[in-house]
Amino acid sequence: MRGKLFSTLETKMVDEFPTQDEIWAALKNFLGTDKFVETRKLEDPLGVYLWEVQRRDADGGITEYSYKRKGSYPEGSAEETHIDEVFLDKEGNPIGGSSAAKFIDGKWVKT
Repeated sequence: MRGKLFSTLETKMVDEFPTQDEIWAALKNFLGTDKFVETRKLEDPLGVYLWEVQRRDADGGITEYSYKRKGSYPEGSAEETHIDEVFLDKEGNPIGGSSAAKFIDGKWVKT
């Protein structure tokens, strides 16, 4: 069942989050068959809130895909549930990036 965040003052659902399987399917969509390294995966009682994977590019650079769940947590916050694509040089320094997908109305939408 998808994680649901409930208001402490009301019993209505205010947000719905993807399951770990749905997050993984979205990440795999970007990774394809490329080899990758999981660099960080953090969870709380609602499920995964941060998941980062990296793949080495042909030129020696790195592409990182970073999933973040909407909300606040010790490592920061996100206004929406999304996956970012970050480009790193050969030394691992960020050189660019953009939004790759957003979780809207229960499904992933590429951005």
